[in-house]
Amino acid sequence: MCWLALDAAIDLASALGARDRPQEWTRVGDAIHAAACERGWNAQRGCFVQSFGSDALDASALMLSIVGFLPSRDPRIVAAIAAIARELTDERGLVYCYRGGDGLEGDEGTFLMCTFWLAHAYALGDDRARAEATFTSALRCANGLGLFSEEIDSSGEPLGNFPQAFSHVGLVNAARRSRNSTRAVRDVVRRDFQRSTASAAAAGPTASSRAFSKTRVRSWP
Repeated sequence: MCWLALDAAIDLASALGARDRPQEWTRVGDAIHAAACERGWNAQRGCFVQSFGSDALDASALMLSIVGFLPSRDPRIVAAIAAIARELTDERGLVYCYRGGDGLEGDEGTFLMCTFWLAHAYALGDDRARAEATFTSALRCANGLGLFSEEIDSSGEPLGNFPQAFSHVGLVNAARRSRNSTRAVRDVVRRDFQRSTASAAAAGPTASSRAFSKTRVRSWP
């Protein structure tokens, strides 16, 4: 993200009143890029890893092609996508951000934002079938009002922040890259709207509040 910030700043230099800075920003950005490619790539694992010297996977590596850090068909990107699909994706097609301890209490669920990242990365690599399958897996996690939580637990229940803006941003960005996803989104929204309005009519005015109450929200200090 440091590289991305500098890349964006170079494009905005005139607007920022910093026409004298792009040369230096380019130099620093190139150094960050080289360090990430050299030290963030684990040759033994055959993929990008969570941090320099680590062997742990992190779904944030999916962003490398999404933001243009490397081309979507670069062999390292292809390998990273395959590793994340293999090691961080559950049987439902949903993606964990990472596995292993992080010092926080409780267990993490799968992250919808990361799942939409995987669909997006597949689409950029023209792997349409996997893009659509992953996208559809994430869409199934919308609640009766068509909204997405931050995470999904092992039982399929929403977990974490709700509604989560990042999940919806991931949805929109992945939809823009996937050929049939706009139709899929439309169909899911129509289905859930019809289902939620029918349930509300049958159960009375408190139905919507009960739907929201089923979402478990993480408590932050």
